Amino acid sequence: MESNLSKKRCLRCKKTFVTKPSHYDRRKYCSYSCAGKKLVGKDNPNWRGGFISLTCRVCSISFLRIPAKAKNSKFCSNECRWNKKRKNKSIPKTPRIKKIYRCASCQGEILKGRRYCKTHSPCNGEHTKNLVCEICGMKRRQSIAKDRKVPRMCRKCSNRSENWLGEKNPNWKGGITTENKKIRASDEYKEWRRQVFERDQYQCVNCGKKGNLHADHIRPFATHKDIRLDINNGRTLCIPCHKATPSYLTRGKNKETIVRRGKTVRSPSCMGRKVHEGRRKIHLGQIVG
Repeated sequence: MESNLSKKRCLRCKKTFVTKPSHYDRRKYCSYSCAGKKLVGKDNPNWRGGFISLTCRVCSISFLRIPAKAKNSKFCSNECRWNKKRKNKSIPKTPRIKKIYRCASCQGEILKGRRYCKTHSPCNGEHTKNLVCEICGMKRRQSIAKDRKVPRMCRKCSNRSENWLGEKNPNWKGGITTENKKIRASDEYKEWRRQVFERDQYQCVNCGKKGNLHADHIRPFATHKDIRLDINNGRTLCIPCHKATPSYLTRGKNKETIVRRGKTVRSPSCMGRKVHEGRRKIHLGQIVG
């Protein structure tokens, strides 16, 4: 086994170490500690004798350069290089001229990338209009781009949500929201739901479970419109207990009728959910007692 090993000398510590014949050409150090150290100065095999002293051709001052850059080094600094290129050495270096941008109207100084100053901008002329807010009546002067709609409210009034409800909203479609959605999204319904939870201490009245609770109507929401927001008609139930009630979604409503597309029909077992009729989805209408 030892006859197959070759001996080589470490470039760092000069010690002899044993290596495989296949590693002989590429291995230079005996250990990782020697390989990790930097080869500086005479220890580096590419060392050419260190810095070389040269003399500047302009100011005759000596300076140091490495041998690799000694051939092209003629000056000690950039200042001497610039003075050599100038015809007259007494003339100082010309400063860099900053380009100034002028307004196309008044020739005043402006920022780069602009054509007019703020005073002579086209937006301050024909595109600037005197407007009055329709809500608060505040007068303002505002620049409006070409082919843009004129705002009917000031910024303060446009940030209020009540100014965009119903017919005030440009996307209003004539009131297509169902009565069920309106009631359940109203502040009165949210307050009724909160009062029911607080009365039952935020736990199911059947099993006492907390978290993921529903405010259930004891008498169905669809059939008893007068007591929809009555706290005595509400109770707190968890999801499994709510699904087990006889009035959950469509249970116990098969004998009632509904109005759909102007016709009175029997209520199917899937009433309250979205039903597929051909390729169109329709939602079942209000219950008729």
